[in-house]
Amino acid sequence: MKTQAISAFVPKVRKVLDVTERDYADADIAQCVVDGIMRMRSARPASQYVGMRTEGFAPPSAAVELLAYQVTYDERWELGIVYYAAARCYEMSITDSVSLQLAQTLKQQADAVFAS
Repeated sequence: MKTQAISAFVPKVRKVLDVTERDYADADIAQCVVDGIMRMRSARPASQYVGMRTEGFAPPSAAVELLAYQVTYDERWELGIVYYAAARCYEMSITDSVSLQLAQTLKQQADAVFAS
């Protein structure tokens, strides 16, 4: 199990998106990471457990607090969270069919990671 702030996911998502800071705000990416964590928890209900107890997930709504929010998860699903967050970023700014296709592909890759 790994515990880290949601802000630690931001550079990983940017790397998948191959973008700079001006393309997506950290707060927007953080919200997409939350979406990825929620998808993981839905696809893999076991991901909600740390040891023998359920790990709560109640991220704050304020952007600064959200970036600092600590989340505990199994490292084997980290890439799935990153892929899903990147897909959500693409969905926020869909301007062409290529972005739509990228979002769909990344969601499929995320689901494949969560299924493993």
